[in-house]
Amino acid sequence: MPAKAEIPSWLTGCPPDEGPLAKPLTPSHQDETGIATVSPLQTNDNIRLYGRGRIIHKLLQFLPAIPVDERECRTAEFLQNQAAEMPENERRKIADEVLSLVNNPQFA
Repeated sequence: MPAKAEIPSWLTGCPPDEGPLAKPLTPSHQDETGIATVSPLQTNDNIRLYGRGRIIHKLLQFLPAIPVDERECRTAEFLQNQAAEMPENERRKIADEVLSLVNNPQFA
């Protein structure tokens, strides 16, 4: 008959409390000690890393609550304020893509 293994005390006890200055784990954010990754979306004119995706996500968050006849104007204002460093043709492309999705009756 094999010897019965002893269960370690840490397995059944509670972990120690973290101090108030403990850094929270954020798997979606890079650790300061890691090597920086480069996005294929990053361009030479210093557009923020993943900036295009964040801007599109933000538009998709608030546009459905805006009346349909105001969406194009509000989208242009938002892009001018939040993505002024992007070339105009890129802002127009984002606006067209997002508005075509949000204004599509299938997704209403």
